[in-house]
Amino acid sequence: MATRTVPAKKTSKRTPAATKKKPARTASAKPAPKRAPAVEKAPPSPEQAAHAFDAVAYRRNWRNGSRGGRALLKNPHCDYGTALMLYWLGAPYFERQYATDREIPEFARADIALMRELEQRLLARDFATAVVAFNPRRDMHCSIDPLDWVTPNPNHPPLLRPPPPAALMEPSVPDPAWEAAGRPSGRPVWQPQKP
Repeated sequence: MATRTVPAKKTSKRTPAATKKKPARTASAKPAPKRAPAVEKAPPSPEQAAHAFDAVAYRRNWRNGSRGGRALLKNPHCDYGTALMLYWLGAPYFERQYATDREIPEFARADIALMRELEQRLLARDFATAVVAFNPRRDMHCSIDPLDWVTPNPNHPPLLRPPPPAALMEPSVPDPAWEAAGRPSGRPVWQPQKP
């Protein structure tokens, strides 16, 4: 039978000086620097709040349908320009391919009801502010090249109802640079981006 050897215990190589405890901090140590008193921030102006809300609203997921859309539109910070952007992101041409409301698919009825409500509010300019810039003919929100939401897609079914009102095809705020450039349109939304 073989005998088993047990390794010897390791001894500490620390010297007595290295094992000394550090002295505890005393009152004579440096005091912590004093903080400046907190300054109360003023609430954002209506214009600042409108621009901040616009950034949130733009990220809204339209795949969720009208859920959440009504809440965005009821928010007191929802600006006319933000509402106009939501209107065009909601594809107002979609419902216009159906001659009657009965033809509209069940899954789209709540969304279309929201779009109609939004259209009425936009035409009435029923928003607290109108400072956020949105140009549906030259939208710079989502790509490097500007997008044109207004030009209908010729590959979609023909419109059986009147197109969106002309007033909703104009910029939400005056755009002198766009006017001076001859009101150029962007790339139609339905057209593929050039590589």
